[in-house]
Order: sequence, then structure tokens, then C-alpha cells
Amino acid sequence: MSNYILCPDAFLHMRDDKWMLSNPRSRTHVTLHKEALESISAFSCGVSERMWTKSLLKKSGQDCTQEFYGADSLHGDHSGLSQGLGALKEGEELFQLLVKRWLLVKEDLKDYYSFLSPLESVLDRSHLGTFHQRVGQYMTIQKRLKEDERWRWWHDQKFSNDGKEIRPGPYKYIQEDFINNYFSKKNIKGLKVLDFGCGNGFYSAKLADFGAKVVGVDAARELIEIAKKNYPNKAQFIHLKNNDEGLYFLKQCPQKFDIIFMQDVLLLLFKPAKGGVLNILDQLLNLFHCVLKPMGKLYTMEPNSVFYLAGRYGNPQDPYAVVTEYRDQVFNVVPTLTHIIEKMGQADFGLIEYQHPEYRGARGADSIYNNKYCIWDFMCFVALEKQYES
Repeated sequence: MSNYILCPDAFLHMRDDKWMLSNPRSRTHVTLHKEALESISAFSCGVSERMWTKSLLKKSGQDCTQEFYGADSLHGDHSGLSQGLGALKEGEELFQLLVKRWLLVKEDLKDYYSFLSPLESVLDRSHLGTFHQRVGQYMTIQKRLKEDERWRWWHDQKFSNDGKEIRPGPYKYIQEDFINNYFSKKNIKGLKVLDFGCGNGFYSAKLADFGAKVVGVDAARELIEIAKKNYPNKAQFIHLKNNDEGLYFLKQCPQKFDIIFMQDVLLLLFKPAKGGVLNILDQLLNLFHCVLKPMGKLYTMEPNSVFYLAGRYGNPQDPYAVVTEYRDQVFNVVPTLTHIIEKMGQADFGLIEYQHPEYRGARGADSIYNNKYCIWDFMCFVALEKQYES
């Protein structure tokens, strides 16, 4: 019979004047009363299920794990912490809760490390899954959205329903604020810009307002329709329905661009939301180089690979981040900076600017964390002269 030990990844901390046992890898949490903590401390090195159950009699704790996290899509706290507490558990029920939340684990750790792997289906509750998979599971099970309805849910995380404004939060107070400040100081009047992955055209129109001549392309037909409706005279919008059509557009493009602009797009080129590897990435980057004028620039704002999906802990007025993965990714889906620069270099792009945009907006639940840690990176690459090996 297996003994159960305190998970080696678990740690104890205070939250809202309550002791909480958390596992930052599984993103699970249980609050514990003092007596339950004493039992866990006494038997942390391992005892049988029967001994755990006996030791936890009349000692209580409550679940504080959010079953589905992803409701805030590409922003918000992805630690898995629930805003409320579950029912009080004692004895065997508390033991089972601690096992379910990967705070007590079998001492050989095989089941635990098996759990830290991708989902096998959208209904899979036995594995952690990647961030993309978790959000997909949330949309399918919690929101009950069909594939062709998901664009609206993703869109409305960031924009007002009509797509003309950005909702208050990091998208507005980091991304929009930075783009406004950055490009208002650049002289892009008359420059030709390709907004690749333009979505609903919001930033295409903004760049056009700064004087650029903009072509916006996106794979979502519905978003292109919104762009054409909202900004009919600001930019040219083109729907590219699949990867092959996107490559063909770049190959046959009759004009050269001064700038390629992308926002939260490079992430999906490296690690598609539906999983797998986008095998056109190298072709795409090489075609970007071809459609740019000599020394043309590629601007991209992407989630930070360290802090973006890190667990957020501590006092909300002085939070800290817990990073459980970087190169060897399980939950994270953001390519490392090394990976991005290496790929861009192979396509003869050189990094010439790198910034951590700041949060400058109204104070809110996430504003302090967003000020303390960077959750987006802004990068500028220049198209270098192609180097050919002899």
C-alpha cells in the first residue's frame, strides 16, 4: 500500500489572514486551519491513507482552487486561485481534497509527474494541460461555445462589443498606451505598413491615424468584417482564410512594406493554440523578409515568457511571482526570448530594440502586479541583408 507525502512542490503561505497550502505547478490551493497544518507537518514525510485520515479527524480545510481558469483569456491571474472558498472538509474528505489538488501525493511521484502533461482531450481532467488547452476546455465546457463562436469570446476579452474601444485593463493600459506613445513619436507618415494578424483592425486604424498607409490581414473572416465596417477608409483589409493563402499572399504581394506590425501574433506562430508545430513558420519569416524594404522594420509585442503566466502570490499590495518553468514548458505556451531571436536571426532579422511596456492606467486588481513585473515585451527587428553561405 502506497504512502502519501507532502508534495515536494507545495509551499505554505498566508492569504487573506488564512494559511494556504499551494502547489504552483498544478496551480491548486487549499486553505487549512491550524490543527490540520500541524498534522500535515507531522506526517509530511509519508504515512498511509488510513493514518492520514485518522490524523485529520476534526481538523478542517477548504478548497480554494478555480476549476476553470482562463476566463480572462490573455490577461489576468492564471494562478488558479479562486475568489471564494469551498465547503469545509474534515478527516477522509480533507485527505481526498489534498490528494485531488496534488498537495499530498504518492511517495513514488509517478502519478504526480504524469499529471504534469498535456490534455488528451477537451474533457480530460487527469492532466494539467497547456494554457491554450485550459482556455479551450473552459470555452467548450464552461462557456459551451462552438468552434465558430469562439472568435467572439476572444474578441470581447479585449474589445468592446463593437470593436471600437479596448476594455479597461492590461490591454488598454499597457498595450494601447504604449503603442500610442511609441508611434506618436515616430515619423511613419506615408510609410507602408503590413498589420499581420490585424484582428478587428483597431491598431491598423491607429497606425493609419499616425499617417501610415496600412494593409491589414487576418485569418478570421468575422474580424475582418468588423474591421471593414469600423474603418472603411483607414486601411485595406484582406481575409486570408488559411496558412496556404497567407503564404501565397506574401509571395504574390506587389508592394514592399516599410514596416510589419504584429501584436500577440508571434506567440501563435511559434505555438499554435490548437497544438502541434506550425511548419510554415520558417517560410513565413523568410517571406516577411522578402516583402520588407531593405532595412525595413518588424515590430512585435508579445507576452513575456517569464512573468506572463507565472503564479501570482503574496499580499495584493506587494505581490511576487512564482516561476515553475522556462525552457522545459508544460503549462506555458510563450516561446523564450532566445527561441524568438534565434528564429528571427535565421531569417536574417536583427533585434535592435527591446522594451518592457509599463502599466499606466487606473489602479485595479492586477495593476500592482502589472507594474511590478512585465507581462509583455516590445521588440523591433530590422531586415538585414541576406547572408548566403558559399
